[in-house]
Amino acid sequence: MDQFEQECNDFLVNVFGSILKAEEEMIRRNHDADITISELHLIAAMGRRPGGCTVSELAAALDITASSVTIAANKLMAKDCLRKRKSESDGRSVYLTLTPRGEKLCAYHDSFHQKMVQAVASHLNQEEKAALMSSMEKLSAFFEVKHFRALLDGEA
Repeated sequence: MDQFEQECNDFLVNVFGSILKAEEEMIRRNHDADITISELHLIAAMGRRPGGCTVSELAAALDITASSVTIAANKLMAKDCLRKRKSESDGRSVYLTLTPRGEKLCAYHDSFHQKMVQAVASHLNQEEKAALMSSMEKLSAFFEVKHFRALLDGEA
C-alpha cells in the first residue's frame, strides 16, 4: 500500500470502529447490556418498517440470509424486543414488529445517530459539508457496486 492507501485504510477502520464503540457505550449506559450491536441494527431496520415486515423482507433489506434473521429474531423475542404476528390476509406469513422495549431501543439508536451527525456538522462550514457529502457519496457508491463485491470474492 502507498501512503494514501494506508492512511485511507486506517481512517476507514478507525471511524467504523469508533462509531461501533460509541453505539456499544450508548447501549451500555442507557439500556440493558444484553443487546448486541448486530441486534440493535436489526431493531433499527425494523423501526423503519412501522407496520412490521416478514423475515424475508427484513433479510433482503439487511442483505443477510433469512435464517440469520430468524435466529436473531428469536433471540430478540426472548429479550422482549420483537414479537411475531400472523398475517391476517395470509395465515402462512408471519410479521415481525417491535415491542415497546424494541421501540425504545430504536428511538435511542436514532437519537444517537442524530446527535452524532449534528456534532460532526457543527465543526464544518458549508464548503466542508459539501466536500464531505460528495466524498461520502462516492465512497458509498463504491461499496454498493459489483466491483467491491468482486473484491470480497477475491476476483479483483
